[in-house]
Amino acid sequence: MAPRPRARLAVAGRQVFNGGVVAIAGVPFTEADVRAAADGRSFERGRASVGAVTALEAGNGVISAIVRGTEEYRVELTGAGGRLGGWCDCPRGREGSFCKHCVAVGLAVLRNAPFVPAPRAAGRDRDVAVGGLHSWLASLSREELLGLAREHAAEDDDWRSLLGLRAAVASGDADGVAARIGALLSPGGFARHGYLEPGEAWRYARRVREAARAVAGLTGRGHAARAAELGERALELAAAACHGAGDQAGALGAACDELVGAHQRACAAAPPDPAALAGFLARRMLSGDSLPRVTPEGYLAALGRPGLARLRQTLAGAWQASRARWPAGEALERVLRAAGDVDALVGVITSGADERGQAHLRAAAELDQAARPAEALALAERGLQEASDPCDELIDYLSRRYEAAGRDCDALAVRRAAFLARRDLPAYQRLRRAARRAGDWPAAREWALGLLREGAGGAPGRVPAAAARRTAGPVLIEALLDDGDLERAWESAGGVATQEQWLRLADLVAPEHPERALGVYLRQIASLRRETGERAYLRLARLLESARQCHQRLGSEAEFDAYLRALRSWARRRRALMAILDARGLRPAAATTPSA
Repeated sequence: MAPRPRARLAVAGRQVFNGGVVAIAGVPFTEADVRAAADGRSFERGRASVGAVTALEAGNGVISAIVRGTEEYRVELTGAGGRLGGWCDCPRGREGSFCKHCVAVGLAVLRNAPFVPAPRAAGRDRDVAVGGLHSWLASLSREELLGLAREHAAEDDDWRSLLGLRAAVASGDADGVAARIGALLSPGGFARHGYLEPGEAWRYARRVREAARAVAGLTGRGHAARAAELGERALELAAAACHGAGDQAGALGAACDELVGAHQRACAAAPPDPAALAGFLARRMLSGDSLPRVTPEGYLAALGRPGLARLRQTLAGAWQASRARWPAGEALERVLRAAGDVDALVGVITSGADERGQAHLRAAAELDQAARPAEALALAERGLQEASDPCDELIDYLSRRYEAAGRDCDALAVRRAAFLARRDLPAYQRLRRAARRAGDWPAAREWALGLLREGAGGAPGRVPAAAARRTAGPVLIEALLDDGDLERAWESAGGVATQEQWLRLADLVAPEHPERALGVYLRQIASLRRETGERAYLRLARLLESARQCHQRLGSEAEFDAYLRALRSWARRRRALMAILDARGLRPAAATTPSA
């Protein structure tokens, strides 16, 4: 589903001109704009639907309306970057198309502008309007209020269902609540295709919240055991409806959390059979559904030891039988964590292959949380030994632990191993920090630079030779520059440095050695002369400016003028390039004097 447009029309009023064209403050649109926003078929079908547009309103930055046909569709027109945009809850509109319903609303605005209601009250004016509504309702008699409620219930199925559910809760009619919750949450009874479409999530979230309110209401009226049953049923129905549903605004998630909380409170008030509750939790946790989020923590009191043991046994069996181990592994970890069985939790986390040591790091964090730091460190060390390509987080964890314990040499050893496996600039920087703490940076530096120099030459090592040639050379230059060793970086750059690195080196040496930098600039200019486009031309102009500065430092401005004159002669048919050179003042000195 395409997201609903966020840009708004600045609806401050209406103006009619040119025979009925509406100009909305900020983004005017005409029939041509509507035609441009839609495809030809949608436009023609929309023209035939103008008479079906109702509830047309302009305000709060949006033009909204309802288009009636076989069903009612809600439409909003907006302005994005000066262009007309639209959103509709029909299937095509939810895909992001400017559908026939959007066309119909746009044309209705153009043809019936005098009938568009004034902008809705906003801010304080709106508060006053709401206050007036409350005052009017308060002035009505009981019979008049009942009449309004009956009238609305007769016209609105949702409203009638919600009132019926609340009435059943108020009377303690558990059977009535059960029937109404089933009708309320059943995806087949709500959604046309048996599942939630993108535009329906907010409506279904309202129903889930109402079900949560009903479960909580029954619990509060002394029917906790039945409320627990109904809560379980409601969660199953919600899971079926929410499967694969979009929830960008988080409305469904929040509503489902309310329902889970109501079910937990009902179970706490009247604990169900532990085995049955464990079975329900296992089904939900093993389903892989993201909604509702059912976790064991809120059910521990209701489960008791027998129920928790049953849940653990069920999940462990599913985990052992599962090859992928998801979601069974995640569910079992959560139950073991809730049970406080850290040793079993560590065993589950570290049971599989762990080429990067990430699982051992997660398990070490669990041991740290349980105030068992020595065991956590030992486990992380084991992860490092077993990992073929240890992750940076594991290296960082071990280094921090060693440094905190004053084991600087051990921290350096870890950083050496990490650099040997991954010879990049961050690994070099971390090695430098650790070596300085250990007082061994000069030796460690020469060792690391030697590895980078060796890799740049294609020598074998732990890094494959082809990869080493691609990366070690540039990393060697970056490492030397990061150390501030400009002279050695320049000496090492031949056949190794990238074009960008050569340019950085040239910029750095230009103040003291303009003759070195000039050679780099001229080589890159020669390479850029084979390219076209504004980006290449701007870069060429920047290099020419740098070359001119070098000639100025060397006192050879005349040589630069001759070079620039030849380059401009070559570029005379590239008008975009000539315009950029002129704008930058890149003309030979003789060319600045007007000819007779």
